Amino acid sequence: MRPIDLAYLSFVRRRSSSLIAVFALGGALGLSGFLMTLQGSISESLASHEPGFDALVGTKSSSLRLLTEGLFFSGRESEIIDYRLFKTINEEVKPELIIPFALFAHYRGVPVIGTDDSFLTFIKKGKSENQKAVGQGRWFNLVTPDPEVVIGSEIARTLDLKPDDWITPYSTVEGSDGKPIWVKKTRVVGILRPSGYPHDRAIYIPITEAWETHMKGHGEGVIHPSKMIRGVSWFSVILDPKKDGQWDLLRNTVQTRSVAQLVEVEREYKNLLGLLGQGTNITWGLIGLSLFLSCSVLTLLMVERFEAMSRDLGLYRALGYSRGQIASALLWESFMFGILGICMGMVLERVTSLTLPWIWNPAWLSPLVWPSTGLLLLWGGSLIAVLLIPWVPIIRLYRWAAHESLSAF
Repeated sequence: MRPIDLAYLSFVRRRSSSLIAVFALGGALGLSGFLMTLQGSISESLASHEPGFDALVGTKSSSLRLLTEGLFFSGRESEIIDYRLFKTINEEVKPELIIPFALFAHYRGVPVIGTDDSFLTFIKKGKSENQKAVGQGRWFNLVTPDPEVVIGSEIARTLDLKPDDWITPYSTVEGSDGKPIWVKKTRVVGILRPSGYPHDRAIYIPITEAWETHMKGHGEGVIHPSKMIRGVSWFSVILDPKKDGQWDLLRNTVQTRSVAQLVEVEREYKNLLGLLGQGTNITWGLIGLSLFLSCSVLTLLMVERFEAMSRDLGLYRALGYSRGQIASALLWESFMFGILGICMGMVLERVTSLTLPWIWNPAWLSPLVWPSTGLLLLWGGSLIAVLLIPWVPIIRLYRWAAHESLSAF
């Protein structure tokens, strides 16, 4: 009987402890893999935020929420502030650029955001004259008989859209008749040039379409029922570096409006990265603890199995098995534990990672490529660690054999 056959026989004969070892390793790898995937996805998503904004002005909420909505082009359709604040900030603060964004509809899960030509100016910012902001087609006209939309490059690629295609976005806010308060067939007139930033993952339409939705929503009592306004979800502000005191002016201007909130992008983003760093430390601590506990269980089981096997060593030696073959059998048995545990961990990691979006799926969180380098290192390192565990009983085997030889003299 080959060492691998002997290992399989031992694995099957002690199936209870074998299953405990596999479940312990598989559960630890599943938990560790899920935490690693989630942490990697959050880190990668936050690293690719929209650059260039100095401040965000939006509805009263947590600073973290306004930051993620403004930097990753997400939000809630029914939460808006008055567009008239645009004029006030322009007159009193005189920033370099202020861009209105009104998220008011979706198309196949993609946010449809109302804006104006100031957003095109922002996209062109920093580009040379030969570089166009719109890769295919053109920018939309603000006043047209039929609504026009411009598609982010990533959405155009994913949904296979091109200029002159037609789409039908709709509001997720329903009126009293149970139907969306805004549904329109719109023509795609342009595709933005790829940038690698979040604005590639949205659809843009003249902001007047958003205001039409807000007026109808007000009439239905589902959007800003207290007062009919032309609203925006948030303003993105770029201050003029040549002018002093603009931060104080902007802060005072917004704070006098009880319905609006100001977020300083750089400061809040640093705070967010600080929280992420703390989360990373906790994540790696949990990963290390789970792997340590599973390896400890596996080590104790291997030692216990060797103790049981030591009663059979005389029989194995009588059957012609050398110490090297018995050691090989222990290594093969550990290899079985490792492979089965890794397979179980892979399944658990995939199930939990694919289930998470049904429970928690913020618009800014992008999926991570699977399997990631971190997961491959986790699985490979775990297999090496499992193969090192049987060396504890193997060393004991050789020490026992040496003691037996000395006792014979």
